[in-house]
Amino acid sequence: MSPIALSLVERGWQGPREHALKLAASGTPVLLLVKGYVGNEIRDLIQKYDGIRVVFVHHALFRLAAWGRVAWYSFTGRLKILTVTRERALREFTLWCRLFRVETHFIRNENRVRF
Repeated sequence: MSPIALSLVERGWQGPREHALKLAASGTPVLLLVKGYVGNEIRDLIQKYDGIRVVFVHHALFRLAAWGRVAWYSFTGRLKILTVTRERALREFTLWCRLFRVETHFIRNENRVRF
């Protein structure tokens, strides 16, 4: 199984989408886990690229789904990069990512990536 990048999208979809496009272009498959649901026109805009898979999760189940995906991909050794859009999520997953040697990216609402 190939390594993947997991993006936890809680705020704004444009920054994570642009970041996912860059990762997919470099050959890393990306899974965008999006909190909530968006309209069909935005969904089509996000999902139409090869190497990017989008999963929409109800806001009440997002944390559970995020931890589940991070744990699963970490234990199987597939998680290469974790991208988050909230500082709280960055704090939550930093130690976990260090333990499993996963690269962590933080995307602010201004669409800037911090490594």
